[in-house]
Amino acid sequence: MLLGALNRSFLLMVCLILGAAPVLSESAAPVLVYVETDTQTLSTGGHGGLRTWKAIHSAVCDHEPPIRAVLHVGDLVDQPVDGQYRTAEYAFEDRLDGCGVALHAAVGNHDYDTPDGIHPLQGLTRWFAWRAARPAQPERQQMTAQPSIFVSPLAAGWWVASLPNLWSAAEEAWLRNEIARLPPDAPVLFLHHSCAQPSGGQWKTGRMCTALLEALPRIRAVVSGHWLGPDRETFSMETLPSGREVISIYGNYQHTRKVEDGGLSRWGLLIELDPTSHTLSVKPYDPVTGKHSYTAAKQSYTPLPTLKSDDPASFEVPPLEATP
Repeated sequence: MLLGALNRSFLLMVCLILGAAPVLSESAAPVLVYVETDTQTLSTGGHGGLRTWKAIHSAVCDHEPPIRAVLHVGDLVDQPVDGQYRTAEYAFEDRLDGCGVALHAAVGNHDYDTPDGIHPLQGLTRWFAWRAARPAQPERQQMTAQPSIFVSPLAAGWWVASLPNLWSAAEEAWLRNEIARLPPDAPVLFLHHSCAQPSGGQWKTGRMCTALLEALPRIRAVVSGHWLGPDRETFSMETLPSGREVISIYGNYQHTRKVEDGGLSRWGLLIELDPTSHTLSVKPYDPVTGKHSYTAAKQSYTPLPTLKSDDPASFEVPPLEATP
C-alpha cells in the first residue's frame, strides 16, 4: 500500500515538473449503467415507437457523465417476428451500436414465444440473429455460442451474468462454472427477465432463481423487468432462506403512454456503481430530460392506479474476501 502511494506521488510530481496533466486510474471512479426495460410496446409502434426508442439511445450516447453500458432486461419485442426485430434493429443501429456503449441483453418470454404459436426455437433464432448484428465490443467477453447465456465484464470491477427467462440444467451448469472462474472478490449482477419482482419478498420465477442465488454468493444484485402492477420500479434488499442478502432491482415502463401524454415510455433505471464506497445506487430515470421522479404518470391499463415514482436507493456492497 505504501509503495503504491509513493508511486502515485512520484507520478504527480513528474507531471507537475513537465507541465502535463496527471493521468490517473479511472478504476476507482463511479460508473453509470442504464437499464432499458421491456420495449415490446415500442417494437409494435406504440407510445411513439421507433421515434421514442431512438430518442432514448441518443440520450444515452450523449449523456454526461458518460454511461458505460446498457442492460436490457428482455422482452425486446412483443412477438418474435421479422418486422418487430427490424424495428429493434433500426432503434439500435442508428446510435447505440456506434457510440461505444456496451450492450448486455437478457432474453424475455416475448423474445422467443408468442400466443399465436410461434415455436420457441424460431423465436430464439431471430433473437440470436438480432444480437449477432450488434457490433463486437471489447466488453463482450466469455460469451457462449448462444448470446442469451453469458458472463461478461460490466464496469467498476462488476461482472454481469445472464440466463434466458427459463433455463436448462446444462445452461445453469455452464453459468456456475464461468462464475467460479472469476476473481474471488468479483461482484456479479444477475441480469434476468423475471427473477426480481415488484413487491419484493420472494423470487417469482420460483425455486430456480432462489436455488441459483443460494448457490452463487458472488451474485450481489438482480435486475429484472417483466412484471406489471401498481409499481413500475422497486428497489430493495431481499433476504434469501439462508440469510444472505441480495439487492433486488425491478423496473418496467411499458403500457404507460407516450411521455407527451403523461406516460413513461422513455423511462428506465440509472445505476451508479462506486468501487470506492462499495455502493450500488439506483433511481428511475428519463435520459432525455435527466428527471428521476414522476408524480402522476398515466397507464394504458385502466384497472391500474396512477403511478408515482419510487425514491432513489443506495445499497452497500461490502467486498467479498474469498467466495466459493
